Amino acid sequence: MSFLFLLLPRVVVKHANALAGQYLINTAPVMAMNLFAHALCCETDCTLKAVAILHHDAYLEGESGSPFFGLHPHQRRGAVLVDKADYSRTNKHALSLQPTATMNLTVSLLLEITGAVNLPKVERFLLQGGRIAGGCIEQVGEIELVPDLAQLTLPNGYWVIERQDLMQVCDNPVDALFAAIGKTTPNQADSPPAQQATTETDQEHSPADGDTPDAPAATSAAKLPDSWLIPTILGYSTLTPFEKRPGTRLAPRGESRHAEWPLHAYCESMIGLVQYLPARQWPNSRPLPFWQQHWLDDFTFVVTQQSNSAQG
Repeated sequence: MSFLFLLLPRVVVKHANALAGQYLINTAPVMAMNLFAHALCCETDCTLKAVAILHHDAYLEGESGSPFFGLHPHQRRGAVLVDKADYSRTNKHALSLQPTATMNLTVSLLLEITGAVNLPKVERFLLQGGRIAGGCIEQVGEIELVPDLAQLTLPNGYWVIERQDLMQVCDNPVDALFAAIGKTTPNQADSPPAQQATTETDQEHSPADGDTPDAPAATSAAKLPDSWLIPTILGYSTLTPFEKRPGTRLAPRGESRHAEWPLHAYCESMIGLVQYLPARQWPNSRPLPFWQQHWLDDFTFVVTQQSNSAQG
């Protein structure tokens, strides 16, 4: 079976969700971008094998007294209720509010696909209602479709790669995560320290094309630089059985009420660690860092680069 490579360069997304798992704010919505690629292929009658993410820029929407610390994310308030029904019961002067965090994002997506591809249909999907992490797609560069990666000139940027190795430096993955991002926990004082990671500045401001993190100029296949690390959602684990539930997303409504009803399950997010790695530091001996979607079992869905088989 022959594969094609679809490049969506410099996709500009406005007001995308940056609040992951209700407690984590980041600028690398890896799961959302993988599922966006899946939805794109479903709408354009092709099959997704893998997707690589090339980060260009991201900016959290918020206010801060300092350019690097103490970010206060912008909040949005909807007025969908009337007669003061949208006010808090205990405070008639405060409207109800659901905490949120949003960002503006620019990425390039490289999809490995099979099947016929209708490029005008791809463009319509992107610019006429396409969303990534809930954000509106406002702009995209010239889309390219080639049978060989050697025919592509990829834009400059940062590959988003998986760093599962840093989550395995100790028995407790939570301790390993905090150690990797520079927030060592007390019960890890006697454990081997993780490799040096990002500072708070790195966590609040993702790299832009012109930035250069403090990393070696050359990268060997055995060791990658440990800069621009960021936790993000890389999977979901179900808490309930899959079943048909009224009111779920994509449930049949109106004229489509006789369509197939999708199965639904409540789930919890699974946090992993990723890294922004400058494209020029990616070893030529390695295949490009493609993400693939997998069901580990009947209850656990993940996106990972561990089974990376896409070839350059």
